[in-house]
Amino acid sequence: MSKTLKRFLIIVVILVVIGLVVYFRLRNLRKEAGVYQIGTIWQANSLKSDTFDLDFSNASARVKNGRRGFEKGLATNPVMEEFGEITIPEQFGSHLFVEEIAELLSGKDVLLTVGATSDEMTMNASMLMNYFSIPLLIPFADGDLSPEDTPVNYSIRMTPTAQKYTEFIGELFSSGFFSIINNYFFQDVAIPDYDINAAVFFANNFNGHNTAVSITQKIIDNGYNVDIYVPYEQDTEDLEYKVQSLWQSDPDKMSSVDTVVIIGEDGASMRGLAAVNQSWKNRGLEPLIFLIGFLPDEIEADVINARNVFNIQQALDMEHCPPNITNRSEAMGYAAGYIVSSALYQASQKQPGEASGLSLFFSSEDSRREKHQDYLTSYRENVRSVLLDMNESIPCYGPVTILSIRSGKNLTFLIK
Repeated sequence: MSKTLKRFLIIVVILVVIGLVVYFRLRNLRKEAGVYQIGTIWQANSLKSDTFDLDFSNASARVKNGRRGFEKGLATNPVMEEFGEITIPEQFGSHLFVEEIAELLSGKDVLLTVGATSDEMTMNASMLMNYFSIPLLIPFADGDLSPEDTPVNYSIRMTPTAQKYTEFIGELFSSGFFSIINNYFFQDVAIPDYDINAAVFFANNFNGHNTAVSITQKIIDNGYNVDIYVPYEQDTEDLEYKVQSLWQSDPDKMSSVDTVVIIGEDGASMRGLAAVNQSWKNRGLEPLIFLIGFLPDEIEADVINARNVFNIQQALDMEHCPPNITNRSEAMGYAAGYIVSSALYQASQKQPGEASGLSLFFSSEDSRREKHQDYLTSYRENVRSVLLDMNESIPCYGPVTILSIRSGKNLTFLIK
């Protein structure tokens, strides 16, 4: 074999080896890119202790409806086929919840989170998302659920803040309101404007206290008396117990109450509220009762038919829901899923492609990891900007014009 042929064969072998090295190197780099995901937080059980797959079979009706609507909303945009979803369980112990989410987010390419379905866990999630600079869409929990002093807030809410409820209550407890409603409902049975006594009952948690303080101060500022201010544990059985205890210990004060504000854990069932109202009716009294934060999907007939009970809830555009959306929890889930799919589609259209292939060939592993993290950060910021700038009408929800942490939807005053 001639020297020239030997040299040629050696060069060919070297080129083949180099080609194989480049091929497998680039293939591995493509594998490292992974899949961008959304994280959703639900009050449901894990299928296994070491996974984040959730079993919704034993979840509450509210969570099942919200999840079902959310899946339908996501399906409205084919772009969601390009993204994965990680379902995250809410835990009773906030410490465990924080640890699990922190561990998850440090190892996954999560662009956006959604949830949670309870007030306390939403607050914990909000603090975590601010720490990781990941947008959090809040469709299921009301009130003050994020730190007010955060320089850049990544919590983007679809629900009213405590301040929104306070402003609405301030309008209800304005001068002359009780005279008008008294004339309409009670044939002008005298309720003197200058001496209206109010009672405030509220869920004994962070959000319940914050909302109660804000609302009570507004009632007092408007010239009314707040003679009763009582927290209760987060179920209506304890509320009923507290009400009955007050009838035992201070019947004169309870009898003098003209209006009652009851602030529940967001999404709480109204079961048991009929007994609370009945405790006044049994004594020939009908104070005006205003409910905040209760789930109107589960209302007892005695509450529905009570002329003195009013539910304050977020205005939803149920008329423009798909025909298979039948309740408010499902509608809110649908709107959230629709917003997520729309935001990710718009962000993906604006986001430049991530560096890959030959551009990373000579980069070290640390350098590639840093470049990927920078890209992930820019993608999250892009998603956040799209959400904050969103200005469209969402099915089941209505127009979105001020979707930000301190802006809630307008409230509707429903007369039952």
